[in-house]
Amino acid sequence: MASSRSRLVAVIAFAALISSVAPGEAAEPAGRIVVGTAADPETLDPQMSASLPTWNIARNTFETLLFRDMKTFGYNPGLAGSYRLLNDTTWQFKLRRGVKFHNGEDFNADAVKFSVERVLNPEQKSPSRGLNVLIDRVDIVDPYTVNIVTKKPMPMLPERFTSPGFTGTIPMLPPKYVREKGDQHFAANPIGTGPYRVVKWSKGESVELEANKDYWRGAPKIKTVVFQAIPEASTRVSAILTGQADIIASVPPDAIDTIKRDANVRIAETDVDGMPPHVQINTMRGGPLGDVRVRQALGLAVDMDLVVKRLLRGHGVQRALPLDPRAFGFNPKLALHKPNLDRAKKLLSDAGYANGQGIPELVFIFPTGGRYLMGESVAEYVAQQFGKLGVRVKLSPGEYGAWLTAMRDKKSYDLGMIGWGGGGRFDVGDTMFFQLHSQSPFSWFDNKEFDGLLDRAREVSDPEARKALYATAQALAIDQAPLLPAHQTNSIFAVRHNVVWNPSIGEMVLLYEAERK
Repeated sequence: MASSRSRLVAVIAFAALISSVAPGEAAEPAGRIVVGTAADPETLDPQMSASLPTWNIARNTFETLLFRDMKTFGYNPGLAGSYRLLNDTTWQFKLRRGVKFHNGEDFNADAVKFSVERVLNPEQKSPSRGLNVLIDRVDIVDPYTVNIVTKKPMPMLPERFTSPGFTGTIPMLPPKYVREKGDQHFAANPIGTGPYRVVKWSKGESVELEANKDYWRGAPKIKTVVFQAIPEASTRVSAILTGQADIIASVPPDAIDTIKRDANVRIAETDVDGMPPHVQINTMRGGPLGDVRVRQALGLAVDMDLVVKRLLRGHGVQRALPLDPRAFGFNPKLALHKPNLDRAKKLLSDAGYANGQGIPELVFIFPTGGRYLMGESVAEYVAQQFGKLGVRVKLSPGEYGAWLTAMRDKKSYDLGMIGWGGGGRFDVGDTMFFQLHSQSPFSWFDNKEFDGLLDRAREVSDPEARKALYATAQALAIDQAPLLPAHQTNSIFAVRHNVVWNPSIGEMVLLYEAERK
């Protein structure tokens, strides 16, 4: 049974916070903000996406039961006014009354049940299903009360219902609308409960949002928000300097000085839960990369401290693994990687691949358009360093959508760059799941011991026991080298001075409180 103390903490903490989120007085939204981003969404259905462009739209248009407190990173009431743990496997949520979806449909217990069951449905193939398989069912107690019952203890369940989320979070959807219109229509014409609603999606170009005047917390200050896809970094910088954009994401470090010289623009930067783009090694194809000595050798050839200092110009930090140190379970005792070419060459020789002989050309896929801070330059550096071992690399850059599809292919590529920031999830188990668990749609690592450690940790209520399992999993990941040595980048934005907005967590663009001076 869950301890009485853990149940009491959950109830008391939430009771203390419940008054902090209350509906505001209606205000008339005005003005327009253009946000220049590196890529266009591949879908507007957040339950069917694992990509930042989709989720940055969703964070402004969808909600779930709780809100992330941006100062403490704890939980505030959201679409649920309160919750409590009834027993080890039953969480009860009391829903907020009077909330409506953008189409006027009521938010209620039916919406919660529908939203959860859609993610859990194997035929739906939601990328969020893997982090929610411990949920057994949703029982409707009354129209505004639900019990979420899990198969085993699931201490991280509140994380699955916390906005603003990312893959693994369960946004609330309008059941009647989705059933009547179908998934395909919903993916292009989404309906949520958030401060903005989607009014137009010009695929490959932009998504236009309009203020939800009836939003339950009070209408946002800005009337119109446009997320404009501008893949080329230099073009994004030009857009902010000429006033064509009000906010731009993914500012390259070499453009910062230019931007700072413009009196009308400022740099806004955060290192909280920044995106740690990492290079994963495909262990599922067999061959040379199936040998841990080969993977370790490749890791010893790269110097991520040099990458941070030279390519990122200090706008990042080296990490033992691509995990944020503020996340629960982060192991600060893990030693940082140190490159050693001589050791790398010996490992290759011991594995029977002296001077890279016998290792076929490695295909390395990565996204173009500045999706990851200096990502293309990092890829070129990695290929150069592998060359010093006699290992040939074929760089295969791809447009965002094509690259995202390719990363789901676990059999055709050897190296792939991808980034899993926590997306506001402050538990390393979530991030490690997407990076390395064999059931993650994007993982190229299949290790039963690693999977078992994460699976057990997700069922352990004792925080210290969970930390111990996470620590073992992190040590195993370093030993087995399914990833190249890691670094964490800062999230760098540029903002026009007449716009009141700052980044909070990683690459999230949350615009409810944005305004013009």
